[in-house]
Amino acid sequence: MKKRKRKAKRPFKKGELIFNIISLILLIAVGCYYEVKCYKAYDRQFNSEDMAVGTLSGVIINNNKLTTNGKGLYMDTDGYYFKGNVADNYVKYGNRLFRVIRVYEDGSVKVISDDVNASFMNGEAEYLTGNVRTFLNKTENNIDAKDGSGVYYDTLPYPDKFIKKTKYRIDKIGNDKVEEGKDSYKDYVTSLGIDDYVKAGGKNSYLNINKYYYIIGTNDKDKLLYVDEEGTVNGATSTESYGVRSVITFKKNVHITKGNGDMNDPYVIKQEKNTNYVGGYVKLGNDMWKVFGDKNNKLRLVYNGYIKENNQFVLMEFSDESNVFNTLDYGSVSRYLNTDFYNTRTYYKLLYNQYNYIGKLTYQNKYKYKNIFTDKIATRVGLLNIFDYNNTSVLDDYYLVNSNDADTLYVYHNNGSIEEASYSDARYLVPTIVISKQAINRGSGSEEDPYMV
Repeated sequence: MKKRKRKAKRPFKKGELIFNIISLILLIAVGCYYEVKCYKAYDRQFNSEDMAVGTLSGVIINNNKLTTNGKGLYMDTDGYYFKGNVADNYVKYGNRLFRVIRVYEDGSVKVISDDVNASFMNGEAEYLTGNVRTFLNKTENNIDAKDGSGVYYDTLPYPDKFIKKTKYRIDKIGNDKVEEGKDSYKDYVTSLGIDDYVKAGGKNSYLNINKYYYIIGTNDKDKLLYVDEEGTVNGATSTESYGVRSVITFKKNVHITKGNGDMNDPYVIKQEKNTNYVGGYVKLGNDMWKVFGDKNNKLRLVYNGYIKENNQFVLMEFSDESNVFNTLDYGSVSRYLNTDFYNTRTYYKLLYNQYNYIGKLTYQNKYKYKNIFTDKIATRVGLLNIFDYNNTSVLDDYYLVNSNDADTLYVYHNNGSIEEASYSDARYLVPTIVISKQAINRGSGSEEDPYMV
């Protein structure tokens, strides 16, 4: 019997050999990538020292299961982020609420204010040089805020101990897709970036608070961005007014004292004595006030509601003759606050003079922040100015102290907008006062247990 000859194996051609080698390398690389990714996910969720139980980041990770569908906590290359209409990402820092946006790999945590902090015009076509950034951060040459910077930063409790600089980009959005900006920046306080808004689910997420507010980024026409009451992202001009929400990043070693992330039981940042009074309630006589400034041993307070007389809210014209806040203007809001209202407060002797910055904010001066400091008047009772930190989110349709051209001045609305109104229009009154911090001797600052003198 003849033996059958084996067919000789056909050698790989050079091109096939290279293809096979490259394919094998890619398969090994993909396998290693996912193995490392799974290990990192496990390590970050259960074994990371930076996310130890008791730190804000550790508690968030331990309290939330990862998901890839629907609302909840997701993982990406930067760490973790919340998506959808989640209800368990509340953080309390001082006396105010924030929402967790993301937890970074190093254990730091980025959060956004639960509500708008002020409403005004950016004044510039770019975020980097506009009023929003100036309001949120101190500039290097700022000594006494006469350049208008850092009003919000100054309200934070010991920010050097708790927060780090937040990185952001000026991204562009078009056709519901975000194009990454070329340059990145860092500030201690920023506003919300368009990338974070889209990644969280946009209008179908916890970031939609049914109010107008600015977003960092531009559209395909290079316009500034804002979110409307429906949660839709739109292009804005520098002369339009919208709300401002603050974004900060807690350091990785920040601990909490209690909480499960629910709105009624938020994660509470452990501050010990490193706190301030901003956001707290103060009871004076029969009146309740709320702290919106804590600086140089003085507390700036805003009335917690509208002024009432005979159980009726006071609706009053700003003046009979002018849009300028002036106590010598008989029949004006300024005169009423510093005579009738002031003289009927049982605690009037506790009140200090305050400066009302009444410089005009106009189209001609590009609505620039610093222009309100060009004129001022000292009074015992005043009004919020347009660039004050504003924590009166439930109140609406009341006068601010600043004026515009002709007969107009500004009225605040709690949907994140500002309206121009004539001085002859009748609006609500929400006054401000200043007291000494040393006058406070008891209370926790909650509405149920306010600070007392």
